[in-house]
Amino acid sequence: MQGNTVIIVEHDRDVIKVADHLVDVGPLAGIHGGEIMFEGSYEGLLASQTLTGLHLHALPAFKDTLRPSTGFYTIENANTNNLKNVSVSIPKNVLTVVTGVAGSGKSSLIHQEFMSHYPEAVVIDQKQLHTSSRSNLMTYTGIFDKIRTVFAKANNVDKALFFIQLQRSMPRM
Repeated sequence: MQGNTVIIVEHDRDVIKVADHLVDVGPLAGIHGGEIMFEGSYEGLLASQTLTGLHLHALPAFKDTLRPSTGFYTIENANTNNLKNVSVSIPKNVLTVVTGVAGSGKSSLIHQEFMSHYPEAVVIDQKQLHTSSRSNLMTYTGIFDKIRTVFAKANNVDKALFFIQLQRSMPRM
């Protein structure tokens, strides 16, 4: 699995709006969920009659053009937890958002089904990274190192002053 394929299980409207591809799981939660209600673009979701589409209908689209996919990751006949014989094609090298009501099967689709088919994938979710309370998306992706360098250069100091680990050991002023 190479490239920039990103799959997010998300409810946030702003994240949903910027997705290149959407998968709406529903129609409801629990035993009334687990079906793929919609697959496609943000505009298509807005035009759909799904609960998610109806909820987002009044929101304007965020971007005009979508990145092209370079193929698909497929899952066929998934039946984990609330999923009911679900088949879905997730495009490669684009941002795909998996959305739907709570309990509809989104996490089962990605964390269990997708990961069992594509174990080389890396899932980044809202859980704490590693076991350190200081770990976050910025430290995990390496962005924090770049920020430390910029801060150090702007203040003409060593970037070691901006290590998170030093916060506990530095004397209070």
